[in-house]
Amino acid sequence: MKNNLLFSVLISLALVAGLSLAQAQNRVDYSGSYTITGTNPDSSTYAGKMTVVIYGDGYRVTQTFSDGTVYQGIGNDMGNYFTVAYQSGNVPTISIYKVTQPRALEGFWQDYNDQKEGQETAVLATGPNFATPKVGISSTRYDYTGVYTVNGTNPDGSTYSGVMAVSAYGDGYRVTQTFADGTVWRGVGNDIADYFAVSYQTSTGPSVQIYQRDRSNNLKGYWQNYGDSKEGQETAIRR
Repeated sequence: MKNNLLFSVLISLALVAGLSLAQAQNRVDYSGSYTITGTNPDSSTYAGKMTVVIYGDGYRVTQTFSDGTVYQGIGNDMGNYFTVAYQSGNVPTISIYKVTQPRALEGFWQDYNDQKEGQETAVLATGPNFATPKVGISSTRYDYTGVYTVNGTNPDGSTYSGVMAVSAYGDGYRVTQTFADGTVWRGVGNDIADYFAVSYQTSTGPSVQIYQRDRSNNLKGYWQNYGDSKEGQETAIRR
């Protein structure tokens, strides 16, 4: 289990099959200030600013909206994809996966108060290979539903194992991870092309955010709340 966290956010990403985890570590510097514009699930819009600061293996992220609301979060990246986990209370955790085989994911995860990241492998036990396209913001979106065998390494070198079940839910997914000691985490998932993101929390509903970087270092992606079957969209323009 991930250091016995009482409150946790897990962000997971999937990359193109056939690449090694080492190849995915061509990591981009995402630090800087961004202008934020977005669309809520109800089609209303919002605006704000995002500040990204390097913090150990990942990032500390602050989003300030035009109404004065401030969100504090943690960010991490893999290749041209950047993920941020925000929570309204307690400390979040973020994780990033890539596809290393048609039925296996590998990636990183990190606690908000820990400068070191952990690693995790999730092997698909039931469900289709990562080959079924879905219509979305990118040319293809894949069906990540299924049951996964999870094995991971904490930043302190200790290991854990469990099972992750992914089911379709509106524009995204509902995800349940059950660890060997009986601990259960429930979360919401979303994806862009070959990248899959999941946010877990053990108390009130979590949120998930996933970005794709373009050649101008601007970001665009989806976000979704656990209690809402519809996803929002967001664009972050780097200043």
